[in-house]
Amino acid sequence: MNSESTIKVFVINLKRSTERREHIENQMQNLGLNYEFIEATDGRSLDEKGVENLYDKKESLKYLQKELSVNEIACSHSHYKAYLKIKEEKINYALVLEDDVLIDQKLIELLDEKKLSNMRFDILLVGNSVRGMKYFKSWHNDVITNFKRNKTTIFYNLLKIPYVYCVAIYETIRFKCVNKKTITAIYLPRPTYCGFSYIISKEAIDKMNSIVKPIKFAADMAPNKARVQAGLVLKVSSQPCVYHSGSFESDIGKR
Repeated sequence: MNSESTIKVFVINLKRSTERREHIENQMQNLGLNYEFIEATDGRSLDEKGVENLYDKKESLKYLQKELSVNEIACSHSHYKAYLKIKEEKINYALVLEDDVLIDQKLIELLDEKKLSNMRFDILLVGNSVRGMKYFKSWHNDVITNFKRNKTTIFYNLLKIPYVYCVAIYETIRFKCVNKKTITAIYLPRPTYCGFSYIISKEAIDKMNSIVKPIKFAADMAPNKARVQAGLVLKVSSQPCVYHSGSFESDIGKR
């Protein structure tokens, strides 16, 4: 298939992950996309000094109450490499993918700079992120996990239940009402995580600079922190266009 996409694609891939590289490269070529590989930072090669150079442990603990794993740090740094490349090349919009994804052909509809500009976002998550009542169930599971670590979190989360439930209902209705014939960008009034596939603008990289350097958050957390701290506009595509293949175990950002 030949694509008329004007958007460059950056694919994050570990040098040793040749099977994953072949998997994603076949899709890029079949879709006729303009792509470039970003060599991922390998957690196996990061020693203590390497971690210290990349990671602000003190600030990370302040926000997360736990340390990032070496693989999470390596994953975040890999995405940071993509941001640097986009900034250096002065690219208005770029698609960033991890190498274990499956791409739906409808993604091509989105990869047009004029269309993206009209959507008014800094980052557009195009993967199958959790939405609606699935979001509420996911949040509930996280609450239980956090409660096991820290019993005091239960009071805060009990207060949040009505809000989270209302947001989940709103999302369920919102996504049922969208036009199924075209893909639009939808704002969600809560944190949204989907680090394996997103379209990012050059403005987003400026807003995220102090968030991602030095590393304080996992790659999928950083946009949400920039949303709160730097006014980053984070939206999701009305239809998921990219999915995890399920054929590979995570070797960059395993938590």
